[in-house]
Amino acid sequence: MKEKSPRKREGKTLSSLRYAFHAITVGSGKHAEPYIIAFHHKSDNVAGRTLGTLFGFFEVEVHDEDAAYIVNFLASVAKKEYFANPRREVEDGFETTLHKVNVALAEIAKEGNISWLGHLHGVIAAISHDTMYFSATGDGVLSLSRDEMLRPISDGLADSLSEPHPLKTFTEVASGKLMDHDVLLALSPAVWTLFTPDDLKRNLARLGPEAFEQFLRTALINELPIAGAVMVSVTSESLPAPKKETTSPETATTLENVWSGRTFEQARIARIQAAEQSMATKAPAAAPEREKEYIDTKTGHIYLQGETETAEASTNQLLVRIAFWSQTLSHRSQIEKEKFYRFGRRTRKNLGFWWREIGTHLG
Repeated sequence: MKEKSPRKREGKTLSSLRYAFHAITVGSGKHAEPYIIAFHHKSDNVAGRTLGTLFGFFEVEVHDEDAAYIVNFLASVAKKEYFANPRREVEDGFETTLHKVNVALAEIAKEGNISWLGHLHGVIAAISHDTMYFSATGDGVLSLSRDEMLRPISDGLADSLSEPHPLKTFTEVASGKLMDHDVLLALSPAVWTLFTPDDLKRNLARLGPEAFEQFLRTALINELPIAGAVMVSVTSESLPAPKKETTSPETATTLENVWSGRTFEQARIARIQAAEQSMATKAPAAAPEREKEYIDTKTGHIYLQGETETAEASTNQLLVRIAFWSQTLSHRSQIEKEKFYRFGRRTRKNLGFWWREIGTHLG
């Protein structure tokens, strides 16, 4: 099989594969049911989901009492072993499962039940992500439809030359990558008595996977007494590409060297701002307003004792200045009056002195 992994498409989307499994088991009444089974299983718990899906079929051609329900037993053993350890790699788990199935057949043979030897047909396969591991025995066939071609990819896996041996039932393992639009067909030998590879290829291309599955199911039920088939259709699911994370300027600053001087400077500024904020919230109540001015009783001068811290003091500055000018003018007026009064007294004294002097000289 051509290997091809899910890939990124033009940097926009990621491709993920999805699988649709359809198992078809045909048995005419209770006589045929114990000798044919088609199955597909997933893990019963979340931890085992990475192992994907196990699918396939088993058929025993000899319909005697000893061979009855061997196929059911093998399907149960395969499911239990494959999903037993979710931590195993898929390839290791699949090979261990094949070995476990061979051991189970060997135990059956030890009990003297050997009528099924050389008459067992089957396919076992496991799909995880975009990879499939598979094996086949007897006349079991696993075919792949890709690019309008139907090819039996299980050819050469079953050992048909050597003597049948339980421990050599499933020996060879193949693997490959799956792609979008692939279709897998695991078919029991009886199906090939009804269809040729060209018939299957032509009807699949004409009907599409969904309608073809219904067509195949109807044909097997109506035309064959016993048959088994598993069909797997592969489709591609587009997933959104992961968003490119952008770092905001605020976040980028936190990525700077923690030992740089800028880092300590920023820390110092932060401490100062925190202290100022703390002082602002704990500021004491405003002290009583001090006396705004002091008036010297001797000179009449007005002395301002400090600016008030209130908005009212700021708005009343003009009134204070007017009061200062008024007091100054009043003081100057008082001084001028006193000067005029003293001048008048001196004038009167001088006039009296001169009159006395004149009178003395005249007398």
